[in-house]
Amino acid sequence: MENSVTLGDLYNLINTVNSRICTKIDDIKTDLNNLSDKFNKQITAVETKIDSLETENKELKRRLYSVEKVIKRKNLLIYGLPEADNENTVEIVVDVVKNKLDINLKSTEIANCFRLGKKIDKKHRPILLVLISNLKRSELLTNKGKLKGTNIFINEDLTQEDSNRRRTLVNKLKEARAHNRNATLKGNRLMVDGVSYTAEDFDICTDITDKDQEEKSQISPSSVLTTKIGKAYEVQKQIGVAENFVKGQEQESQIFTESEKKRKLQDLSSFPSTAAKRGSPYSTRSNAIASGSSGKK
Repeated sequence: MENSVTLGDLYNLINTVNSRICTKIDDIKTDLNNLSDKFNKQITAVETKIDSLETENKELKRRLYSVEKVIKRKNLLIYGLPEADNENTVEIVVDVVKNKLDINLKSTEIANCFRLGKKIDKKHRPILLVLISNLKRSELLTNKGKLKGTNIFINEDLTQEDSNRRRTLVNKLKEARAHNRNATLKGNRLMVDGVSYTAEDFDICTDITDKDQEEKSQISPSSVLTTKIGKAYEVQKQIGVAENFVKGQEQESQIFTESEKKRKLQDLSSFPSTAAKRGSPYSTRSNAIASGSSGKK
């Protein structure tokens, strides 16, 4: 006797397949949730590390700013001095200070003296003058007004932050004088009609932790960690997409199961010969009718 497949067998097979699909989907969802939790923990750890690094970075910038100010407090920048090959910058500076400022500057009072930057044709690089005494530096700054009309300028060697502040104050100084205001610049303060202003009062000065300075600086560990966080969020986003896909597959499998059941029932009802193969009593009666007998003895 041939092996026969009953409707119950088909139902059991469908239920078994559906159960396995559901189990597999649950396993995938569990793995995705575990992966999501793992990434969330990693992201939290990275964010904490970034906060710590940012705080440390700001503190280091403040310390660097203070150290840089101490180093530069004996420096001066001299602009407009003609440049020549094989020149002696110390002699040039001593001569200019003596003839233009009427100040006797000895070479022994100079710690260092050199041109800044790379040499460019037809351009005169500024000279960085490093003095041994703060008193001599103050004396040169006090008398720098005597250089007016000579195209030679003596300025302080400021940090980048102080330079930004000074630029802001100079622009405001010009603006105030253009409106016939009594304005003078004293150090890091602008006096306008007897009122003192700092660069921060105009709210356009960059701070020592300004974002633009961070972007121009070299890549820091915090920026690398930020990139990693971005990638982690991207992975988490992909996990969400995968979860939605799994839900869609689960719904499709349920729809497929129901439609498959209906199709199987329709197939069974459309093939009566299947019952004859199983030896059904209905098939015996149908054969008897076809042969013309009543099936009775």
